[in-house]
Amino acid sequence: MVQSLITADEALASPVGVTADTAKEDIALAMGFTAAQISAGFDPLTYDAFSATPDAALDLQVEKTSQKIMSVVKTFAAAGVGAGATAAEAFSAALEGLVEEVSKAQYQAVGASFTFSTVDMAAAKAAIDVTMASAETAAGITLTAAGTSNDFITASATAATAIVNVAAEIEKVTSKTDADVFAMVETLAAQVKVAAENVVSGVGATTVEFANADGIVSGLNNKAPTDLALTGSTAATATVSESKSIAEDATSLVIGTLSATDAGDAGTTFSGAGATRAVNTITATHTYSIADGLDGASFSIDASTGVLTLSSQPDYETKTAYNVAIVATDAGGKSYTETFTINVTDVAESGAFGISSDTVTFTDYSPAVLASSLVSGANAADLTHSVMTSTSGSQVTMGSSGYAAALSLQNLKNLFDDDDATVGK
Repeated sequence: MVQSLITADEALASPVGVTADTAKEDIALAMGFTAAQISAGFDPLTYDAFSATPDAALDLQVEKTSQKIMSVVKTFAAAGVGAGATAAEAFSAALEGLVEEVSKAQYQAVGASFTFSTVDMAAAKAAIDVTMASAETAAGITLTAAGTSNDFITASATAATAIVNVAAEIEKVTSKTDADVFAMVETLAAQVKVAAENVVSGVGATTVEFANADGIVSGLNNKAPTDLALTGSTAATATVSESKSIAEDATSLVIGTLSATDAGDAGTTFSGAGATRAVNTITATHTYSIADGLDGASFSIDASTGVLTLSSQPDYETKTAYNVAIVATDAGGKSYTETFTINVTDVAESGAFGISSDTVTFTDYSPAVLASSLVSGANAADLTHSVMTSTSGSQVTMGSSGYAAALSLQNLKNLFDDDDATVGK
């Protein structure tokens, strides 16, 4: 934000040549920090909440401010991604629009704070609607050129209200450990991204739950999953949560079943009104998915049952272990991710080099009778020989019978000599 403010458009009435020191102080003031705090040494770029002399109240204020800032950027960036922009372009556009309004608060309203109020957020959305129109897709096409900037505007119509609601809840936090409230920032971004994707697909924008006060209450009552376990399978062994093993000759490629540990709720619903209004807890249910990256492409998962399956037969000699990250998401949109290691166990092949029999059989011909066979037209030269083999470790030894000697250089030549009578013999 500081860097963006330094390079902000002069049309925003910012002084020419804004320095880093001036910009960071302006940002701090706009975010609600006081001149006294800045004079006492508060620097938003270098503040250390883990210093030797922590200031608990300032720590909490910094954390809450950071969360509110990111609620704006992440929410509108998610809507931009849902509308077709790349993540980097959408993030940049959302930040640019926010900084534009923050700088106006400082330079046009003479040191006013950006309070994340309904008025502030309406102005921020108007600015981001403009900046997001120039965000590009992976193909380098702007949302305006693609005609999808309107999709962003439609999908994020209630995002400003939702951000105001979330910011209000963040402001109520009295302990930095209250992660349930801070987790609402990610949940809101996910809600808005889905709304944008639905607009683009023609389904129409879905309701952004946090734009409604009841949705906020429901989100606060929902606890995120806290653990994942991978258990049970006829193919895999070691029923522990972080790792399992599967034999390379397994007849079933099912690794096991994922199950999430949750507080037992996924938010609330409401019934009645006024004094008779009731808050009802929703029983937690989970959907399971494979996170991008690692060896995730080698697996499939049943979203509802959590059954994890390897997509192809494992081969210890090719790959001895897989790593896959699983995401469990509850009905309230909160998620937990854990990485599991799937080890492949070696199985001794049947005989050295995969030879499954101790007898080697080969077709040969006898030069002594070849001439007569050609005259008569019979193929009397074809002789079937077999020799016993013995194996020791990685060594295979041919038997000592006279036929073993027939595997000579001449035989090898006969494989490729273009003589119809002897090719392959």
